[in-house]
Amino acid sequence: YVRDKPNANFYTIDTNYCKDAPIQFLNNSFTTGTIDSIYWEFVTGQTSNGTDTITNTQNPTVEFGSYGNWPISLYVEDEYGCFDDTLYYIEVYNIPTVDFNWDDNLGMACADTSVCFYDLSSQSINGNPLFSYLWDFSDGYSSALNPCHYFNSINALEGSCVEVKLTVTDSIGCYNEKLDLITIHPIPEVIFYVDSGICQGDCYIIQDFSQYNFDACINNEEFERREWSFNGTLLPTSFDSICYQPDSLLPTNIMHNFNLEVFTNWGCSNDTTIEVEYWKNPEIDYSINYPEGMCGAEIPFSFTSSILDADSILISINDPIHSGAFPNSPWSNTSFNDVTPHEGVFDLAIYLENYRCGLKKLLFGMYSPCYQRLF
Repeated sequence: YVRDKPNANFYTIDTNYCKDAPIQFLNNSFTTGTIDSIYWEFVTGQTSNGTDTITNTQNPTVEFGSYGNWPISLYVEDEYGCFDDTLYYIEVYNIPTVDFNWDDNLGMACADTSVCFYDLSSQSINGNPLFSYLWDFSDGYSSALNPCHYFNSINALEGSCVEVKLTVTDSIGCYNEKLDLITIHPIPEVIFYVDSGICQGDCYIIQDFSQYNFDACINNEEFERREWSFNGTLLPTSFDSICYQPDSLLPTNIMHNFNLEVFTNWGCSNDTTIEVEYWKNPEIDYSINYPEGMCGAEIPFSFTSSILDADSILISINDPIHSGAFPNSPWSNTSFNDVTPHEGVFDLAIYLENYRCGLKKLLFGMYSPCYQRLF
């Protein structure tokens, strides 16, 4: 009795085969009996058992680690020992070469700015054009050729090291990828103290208390320099503590601003602005008229102030020789009267204060001899 031998045959679903990509081979051999043994040989294929051969697996999956034309053979045998085999060649295409870089120059990979990435990939030796790009930034994706990405998930004051992956696919579907660890540098936390307001002639006390992050991933972030500015004008100092006296012509009773910008050695910077006030000092206009030969007559005194919001005044007369000569001094308004049995030159002191600034004037009054004087 002559039996029919099996018919060995197989196929794949894929039409293009790429290096390092899994390829599934489907066995569609047939026989009038039962196929008892299956033997595959892939030569340079990377199989699940680590060899180039697979036994008694119906539909194996194989990856080829090299491009080129590779033979695939299938041997089948039935229960009677009848057998058949077949041999096919498949062309395995090489994959693209993937590479990229990014803005890693000073000041260009900071956590408060977008970082731009640049594709440096090239097509495979087979000449298949590059077709698509997929960037994975850990917190977002892009299909652009050279995207710029802002890392929203990173705290700008802390920075981070993040993995960025680029996958490039060519025109026949072969792809490759590259994963790189990039450093997103932190910006400094700018903190400074300044007086909220000063009077004319005083100076603003300013102190820098800025802080810098020293993450385990970013171990070289250090202070580089600071820039102070007042009302947009850069100040000629970089000290951490200064006493700044504005120009005497600086407008008063309006808001002014100090700005501090701090730079790290990586070129990352941050700044903050604080508004301050500059208060006008009170100004006093005064006059004293001495009456001629009028013993006991009142000596007129008057003053005016240039500040409308002055809220207190203190006027005092002092006899430096006779203690207690003016028992009612001082007065808190401009209408005052007093008498003294002493003649002489007396100190007249005026202190005027608005809400924040004060002014003191020291005058001298001369009075004619008289037993009593009325002031």
